[in-house]
Amino acid sequence: MEDLGWDGFFNTQFELKKKTPLFRARLHHQSGMLVYKPEEMTCPPKEFASGGRANPSGIPFLYLSDNPEKPYFMKLEHPIWTS
Repeated sequence: MEDLGWDGFFNTQFELKKKTPLFRARLHHQSGMLVYKPEEMTCPPKEFASGGRANPSGIPFLYLSDNPEKPYFMKLEHPIWTS
């Protein structure tokens, strides 16, 4: 069986300081809607959870980044991973 390196992915740990800003991107297709409210930027509802890098379909994960540009570019690369 081929080793895909998931053990290293899930065993990666680092210390996240309390004041570290975290970023998330979320696409929307509603005309006139400028931005989502902060309370709408949480983990997606399970009915909208498509398969992602670390989660199977139907199991929502909240992907965050400490790099403000990363979520934007991930949505451009993988638009099906929208919530």
